[in-house]
Amino acid sequence: MLYELSKKKAINDKIFDFEVESFNSTENVKAGQFFYIDCGGKSFLRRPISICDVLDGKLRFIFEIRGIGTYELSKKKCGEKIDILGPFGKPFNTEFGKNKISILIGGGIGIIPLFKLSKELEKVVAILGFKTKESIFLKEEFVSTCDKVIITTDDGSFGKHGNAFEALEDTLEREENKKNIGALYTCGPKKLIYGVAKFGITNNIKTQVSMEEHMGCGIGACMACVCDTTEGKMRVCKEGPVFDSKKILNNFEE
Repeated sequence: MLYELSKKKAINDKIFDFEVESFNSTENVKAGQFFYIDCGGKSFLRRPISICDVLDGKLRFIFEIRGIGTYELSKKKCGEKIDILGPFGKPFNTEFGKNKISILIGGGIGIIPLFKLSKELEKVVAILGFKTKESIFLKEEFVSTCDKVIITTDDGSFGKHGNAFEALEDTLEREENKKNIGALYTCGPKKLIYGVAKFGITNNIKTQVSMEEHMGCGIGACMACVCDTTEGKMRVCKEGPVFDSKKILNNFEE
């Protein structure tokens, strides 16, 4: 399907914020799913891009330039048509955090799929980790949808000095806090995902993680994005990208 790029913003020299006009219903688009986008130009393969938000019939996605495909996509101009397929993939399960506090833990561009999730949950604390003050984005948006937002920076230039996982440990260091938590949801660097997954298992808190793997077809046919789980090999594009933490913990190393 062709979608018209209606709004474009450069967050910095590598991260871009796009809104496209959708001619299909967006009611069934869920947090954690992704689009499969034809970037055009010299890029021959589509790229999986996480859903950031859905608003007034428009689809919003934020992406970072990581190669030729996302570079070509970043050059699109408002008014141009973009070939987009989706949504694909398994979304986050919002029932886990029902009637309790849900904690979202994201690192860098891993915060992107967590924003729409913050709008689908009831009581939300977001812990967002960045390298520096200058690299922070979506802060105000999360503040508008969450009960509390904690920002961390690796260099201490803004918010808490350290990373998002350390802030999670600090937030839940008291036993009484843990009893109020319904679920943990995380996306970001593998080290962060591993820490949150293990923390959730240790403290008996339901935890879902959004995995990222290189994809070929995006529909489960090529098997390029397979990861190991406790139930055998699963495709991130089909059975994921969202998994229960207990299924995929063996994918990571301390």
